[in-house]
Amino acid sequence: MCTGTVPATGDEALDRIESGLRYLAAADAAELPAETFGRWLRGLERAAAIEAAARGRLLEAFDAQDGHLADGQRTSRVWLVYSLGVTRPGAGRRA
Repeated sequence: MCTGTVPATGDEALDRIESGLRYLAAADAAELPAETFGRWLRGLERAAAIEAAARGRLLEAFDAQDGHLADGQRTSRVWLVYSLGVTRPGAGRRA
């Protein structure tokens, strides 16, 4: 449960997401009980679903505004592959 303030900007929100994920990635697994892992894994699955929805909305808007053209790419799918390093099949599922 989050007790902090709502981020003021998208960049601040992304900084908080990355910070939280770094914390979880660095946690000492040997020192934590299984119940904690279960709770964290459920939370990560909820976050992944929210992330997928956010990514889809952002990519849809990016594509509608031809954002890929600013990076010299013909399509958002190609932009995902060459600018973000997404695999071709992954880009196909996202674009």
